[in-house]
This record gives sequence, structure tokens and C-alpha cells, in this order.
Amino acid sequence: MSVALNLAPLLKNLTWLDFDPRRNCTWAGRLLGQVYRQEGDEIFEGPSFLSVVMFARSCAPISLATVTPGEIYDWVVNMSSENGMTYLELTNATRKYCLKEYCQSLKWEGNPDLSGIGVFTAYFFQAALTALFLLAYLYRDLRHRMTKERAREGTTLPLRSPHAQAPLDRCLEIFWVSSFYFGLGMTIAAVSITFIEEASEHTVFFSLLGTLASTSVLANLWPWYYRNCAHPHLAMIGLCLLCALLTVVGEAYVYMSSHWGNSFERNCFYRLPARGKVMGLLFFSRSVGWLVLVYTVLLWCAKRFLGWQLATLKSWLRYIVSLAAFLLLWISLGLFVQLRSEMTDYVEDSYAENDWGFGQILAVVAWLPTAVEFFRVWACE
Repeated sequence: MSVALNLAPLLKNLTWLDFDPRRNCTWAGRLLGQVYRQEGDEIFEGPSFLSVVMFARSCAPISLATVTPGEIYDWVVNMSSENGMTYLELTNATRKYCLKEYCQSLKWEGNPDLSGIGVFTAYFFQAALTALFLLAYLYRDLRHRMTKERAREGTTLPLRSPHAQAPLDRCLEIFWVSSFYFGLGMTIAAVSITFIEEASEHTVFFSLLGTLASTSVLANLWPWYYRNCAHPHLAMIGLCLLCALLTVVGEAYVYMSSHWGNSFERNCFYRLPARGKVMGLLFFSRSVGWLVLVYTVLLWCAKRFLGWQLATLKSWLRYIVSLAAFLLLWISLGLFVQLRSEMTDYVEDSYAENDWGFGQILAVVAWLPTAVEFFRVWACE
């Protein structure tokens, strides 16, 4: 039901379709963003008085300099109640031509617990150490192979003492176990947030990238870790558990994708170029997770019931597994960076994931005991 108002003559013949958001994307995006801004389940009351007036004056087809701010605001209120469809068309035009300004006005904060700067730093620290361990063990395996070949030829390379190799193996054990508990904790927290709270696509995507990075670190170094592991079967169960959680994240996306209705998700996050890449990685990793679980069960059955010896298979399979896991690790981190960068461009100052809060500092400091253990091992052994 409309309200009879004494509108200014300049406003009487205007409709929402006469306003072109391209004339001033800043105020068009700010106005529509304030209309659709959401924070959890709370919907804000509406746009500010200033946003309404500045939008009308800057996007109108004629000059409204002689119209008072009060008259403009009354006209907007009246038109919003009378012409909902044309208002929707204005909204669509603003999202089409002024998407960046519209998304920034939504003031979306993200989820620092899963994709904050501290969490990313911790993942990058893991990846860097993984690369160092991989180079060290590849060099050791290459040297061992060359030693065997020289022994057949009658010449030998200087042999490394077993005591010189012990610190490297001990550091790998510390790093692998620390990475497992860190990855398991982050993954369980991510899965819990996904199912307990009303998860968003943003939450599921960063849950996937974090879980994939943690699982790739462990799979990359597993061929060398299991040889000196005191309880290899328990470690294998832990690795399979992370693969299972990886599939849970993928299944969560399939199950919950129809329930997401956040304005930022539908209109901003959906348009990010990195989103399509992460979605492809999600379905790929979901399939890989299932394959690893099935493969592990088949190997156990083959050894348990058929008595197959898998030593020959492991000798060449370890390098394939390590290479694949290493590539997945850096692909997931690359998409992590790309997605955060694109999100920063759309959200700017309201993006809480770039702030160093308590949780971000804790995610980095959690690796301090591991660094201390590294130093202790090399100093003492």
C-alpha cells in the first residue's frame, strides 16, 4: 500500500529504471550493499540516509540539486513500496556494472579461523619444510644408489655414518607427527564448523584446501617416514583418517550446496575466477580420497589373505606418490593464495582474514615446539 506524498515536480515522473548505476558505481554499490548486507542471520534495517540521497543525486538522469534531501528520501521510500520489480532490475544492473563496489559494501568478514593470514603462514611453513626434507631424502637415496653402482664397479663413494643419518630421520619423525596432529586438529575443526554451523561455500573451500595441504604433506614424506616409524600401522591409519575427512569435506559440499543463501556468496564469491579451479580440485581430491581408502583396504586384504609381498612395489611407487602429493600440496597453496587475493579485492577493509588476531598468532606459534625439537636433535645427536 503506497503512501500519498507531496513529491517534488522533478521526482514525480522518475522510476527506478531511470537511474543508471554506471553514473556513480561508488554510491550505487554502497546503497544496494547496505540493503542486502547480512551478518549471520541478522539483516540490517536498510540503507543510510546519506547513501540514499547521494545515490539519487549522482545516478539520476537529471540534476536534483534543487530537491531537498528529505524529499529525495521520501521519494525513495515511496518508490520502494510501489515498484518492487523495477527496484529489482536496478539491483541486477548494479550487480552487473558495479559488482566490486556492491561486494565491498556488503562488509563480509570471511572466516579467519580457516583462511586467516596466520593459518596460511603455518601451511606455508609446512610446505617449505616438506620441500627441504624431500630434497634431503632424494639426495640420500641417490647417493645410496650411486654407492651400490660404484661397489659393483670396484670403486666406492665415502659412506655416510649411520649416526650422521639419525638426526635427519629423527627430525622427520618429529615433523611428520607434528604435521599429523596439526592437520588433524584443523581438519576436525573445519568439518565441525561445516556441519554444526550454517556453513558457506567459502568455509567448505578453505576447509578443503587446508585438509588437502595437510594430507599432501604427510603423503609426500610417508615413503621415508614409515621405514623408521615405530608404529607404521598406526601412522597409516592416521593418514587414512585424513583421507576420509577429505572425502567428508567433498561430500559436505555436494550435500549442503543447495542451502547457501548469503548475498555475498551468491553474487560475489560465485564470480571469483579461482572458485572454478577450487571446485574442480574439490571433486578431484574427493575422488582421490576414496581411491586411497579403497587402495589401502585392497593392499591390506592382499597381504592378509593372499600373502603378497609389496616391497618391490613400494620401491618405485614411493617416488610417484611423493611427486603427486608434492604437486597437490603446492597447487592447493597456490589456490589458497589466489582465492584470498581475489577475496581481498572484493572485500577490502572488512576482510578480517588479513588481521593478526589471537588465533592467527597461535596457529604460527603452535610450530615453535617443533622448531625447538629440531634444534635439540641437531645439537645433541
